[in-house]
Amino acid sequence: MGIFPFIFCRLGGFKRKLFEGLKGTISQLKLRGSWGKLGNQNISSSYYPFSEPLSLGSTSMNGVVYQTIQQLIMSNPDLKWEETTMSGIGVDVSLWKKLDLTFDIYNKKTDGILLRLNTSQLTGLQAPVQNAAVVSNKGWEIGAQYNERWGILK
Repeated sequence: MGIFPFIFCRLGGFKRKLFEGLKGTISQLKLRGSWGKLGNQNISSSYYPFSEPLSLGSTSMNGVVYQTIQQLIMSNPDLKWEETTMSGIGVDVSLWKKLDLTFDIYNKKTDGILLRLNTSQLTGLQAPVQNAAVVSNKGWEIGAQYNERWGILK
């Protein structure tokens, strides 16, 4: 089991002397920030991929049926949750009570991605689930919305 915290902060409604001269221009200003972690363990058909189940079967030799127990998939006792860490900052601005602008910068990193990597087929077992990859997404987003009529568009 993992611990996955999250925090979010938003500052808005700036009523400072600094913005009094811009009162007719900037009708709203908000600053946002966040950081958090997520976990994932959904990869295998087993709820316990660190300890794969045994399969029951039977085989016949010389006219006699024998019960068998076998492991079909390698287990991985060192398996951990995937962890995704996300952080971001953003700004929301409304200008002249007509134009809304947003700007966001984000960073998302997933570490320990759960995969089945190839192993030697000499074992006779399927490959175990492993924490085997890292993916990082970074970027920015910008958005604009006009809240009045502009020609035939609204």
